[in-house]
Amino acid sequence: KEARLVREQGRLEVSLLLINAPECYVSEGLAELGRTYALPGEAWLELLVGAFAVAGVEAGADEAAQAQAIADARRSIRGAGGDAALLLHAEGRSGGEVHAWLVDAALHPPERADKLIEFVSHPLWRTYVFSYAGGQRLLRAWCSLDGKAAAPARFFLLLTEQLTPSGMAEEGAGAAEGAEPRA
Repeated sequence: KEARLVREQGRLEVSLLLINAPECYVSEGLAELGRTYALPGEAWLELLVGAFAVAGVEAGADEAAQAQAIADARRSIRGAGGDAALLLHAEGRSGGEVHAWLVDAALHPPERADKLIEFVSHPLWRTYVFSYAGGQRLLRAWCSLDGKAAAPARFFLLLTEQLTPSGMAEEGAGAAEGAEPRA
């Protein structure tokens, strides 16, 4: 994106990424969704087996497939960080209550729950937590507007164009109403 928009087109504003700006929603959505399009299926499992080997962990394709199945299952509770922020700030729950919820309901290890509470308690980051799962949901929906076969091309368009969350949501709403997608 930087090569195309900054170097080729001279759009210097694209080289800045401000925290808690709409572009963060897109950037984090790209990061969360990237593996789906960059390394589909078996390629991801091969990379995972290689990563295990580099880390000195004896694991083969079966273990990699199991790790992937666990990651896929955890995806269904991916928005737990946002829920934790809402419990803490909107509902006024104590840190201990939110920690217990993260461990018991969201299946986070206690150390991860500690870090997540620290993250959502920080004034700069407490709203940023919504960028991860929310960005992933928005981009997944936007990429699939033209059907499964066109989704990779739409994803890679996000790597070269400066699209906005509101524009993608509007396009998705238009597609739901029968309008033609623009990308």
